[in-house]
Amino acid sequence: MRRPRTLTRAAALAGAVILTAAACGSSDDGGGSGGGDTDNASSEGGDYTGGEVRANLTSPQTLITTDTIEAEGSTVVSAVYSKLVDFDIDTGEVVHRVAESIETEDNQTWEITIREGLEFHNGEPVDADSFLRAWNFGAYGDNAQRGSFFYAVIEGFDEVQEEGSDITELSGLEKTGDLSFSVTLNSPFTTFEVALGHNVFLPMAQECLDDIDACNLNPIGNGPFKMASPWEHDVEIALERWEDYPGENTANIDNLTFSIYSDNQTAYNDLQAGNLDVLRTTPPELRDQARDQFTDRFIEVPTSQITVMAYPVYDEAFSDPKIRQALSMAVDRQKIIDNVLLGAFEPADSFIAPVIPGYQEAACEYCQHNPERAKELFDEADWPSGKKLQLHYPPGAGHDEWIEAVGIEIENTLGIEFELRNELEWAEHLNAREDEEMEGPYRSGWIMSYPSQEYYLKPLYTTGGSSADTGWTSEDFDRLVNEGDAAPSLEEAQEIYAEAEQILMEEVPAIPLFYGRSSAAYNDTLDNVIYNIYETNPSWTDLQVK
Repeated sequence: MRRPRTLTRAAALAGAVILTAAACGSSDDGGGSGGGDTDNASSEGGDYTGGEVRANLTSPQTLITTDTIEAEGSTVVSAVYSKLVDFDIDTGEVVHRVAESIETEDNQTWEITIREGLEFHNGEPVDADSFLRAWNFGAYGDNAQRGSFFYAVIEGFDEVQEEGSDITELSGLEKTGDLSFSVTLNSPFTTFEVALGHNVFLPMAQECLDDIDACNLNPIGNGPFKMASPWEHDVEIALERWEDYPGENTANIDNLTFSIYSDNQTAYNDLQAGNLDVLRTTPPELRDQARDQFTDRFIEVPTSQITVMAYPVYDEAFSDPKIRQALSMAVDRQKIIDNVLLGAFEPADSFIAPVIPGYQEAACEYCQHNPERAKELFDEADWPSGKKLQLHYPPGAGHDEWIEAVGIEIENTLGIEFELRNELEWAEHLNAREDEEMEGPYRSGWIMSYPSQEYYLKPLYTTGGSSADTGWTSEDFDRLVNEGDAAPSLEEAQEIYAEAEQILMEEVPAIPLFYGRSSAAYNDTLDNVIYNIYETNPSWTDLQVK
């Protein structure tokens, strides 16, 4: 039985942005309306116009579905493949694409039936085998797929993850027919149907599995676009309309080419020169200029990104919640956004992005700027005499100014001197977090892989979570997240997850700072631009060339 997702304030924020004339998941970063009409419309394709659209892209890590968990690769994968489920642009509700039905009676065993007659671009059938081989390949530890942790909810994951394991298939997957299979989870997980909207749950052609390296350069998908030529590294990824794509979501253009850039400034210059039709992300320092130049062809809408300064709670200096609360209340988020980040973000007022169903508006007391209350809390706690506040972040990613501004806010309010620490490159920075070696708050970012509160709670803050590196634990929090997973319906799960988030808001294991905003721009060569908040991109199939 399919359970529709509830429509909350998030759905209103995440509605389609439609402009009359065209325009960027999971992991630590990997990304309102401004100008134009913001009425809602569904993404079902428009009138075929043909022509080519060129958009910018930075180099993806990979184009293998089970290995793709960052935004650039996901942009291409989502155009080349069609998923079991998608999300309605207007409401955020689950929409079945490849799936004919997804049913469960206990939220632990799920029966999936695939639509008849579907094929990959090479003519292979999209059937039960295509999903089983993809998920087993992705879960098997020796294949070292970046998205393998998504399969951890499926029975048998631990066995296939063991190094050198002779067990190569998940025991929780069972073929029940040519077009049907069952998935047995380790425990009930109400949000599983929503999670199926992630890339890692896509099917895989046998030809792709037979030569993964070739498939990385030339993916064999089942989506509205297919590869026009192999991926030309550091140059472009060229797609073309798949004429035989079944269903409503067919492409209106003949070609979609992603030109690869090392920086957004160069891409912006090419947009101005007419060498690009769509700029997926506008550099923050150029947003004012872009608003003036492109007017109703400049898109600004909320994204699912949240930026925090996470505490090393394993450090005694940050073990007292009052210290964590005080530091959080000392920061004037809006001031930093206005003066440093040039309006590119929104102040965070909870631990979950507003575009996510179940978001609780302004529910976090300690996310509000309140210097008087911050001083009271700080005076009640025990901060080591003479200790400097170490603020950690990786270099070269544009964080210097705003993190310094955070330090200045705290120093001016609480009298704590601070020091910027950016000596560790990104990989070393992540390792230090995992090894609990941070000496102070550290910059961390998160963006949805699928639209659920659970994805903002379990990986980051449950004991043993896949990205839980603060050292903070709470039995009550873990219990509530588990109860939310096992809730009978998504509506009930949202309520329980909200209770769990209340614990985060009180304990403050991280300082919620900013929610992301997209900033796409496009030239007047295009029509029918519909921005898909769940893909953090324009709807490529809806774009039309004038």
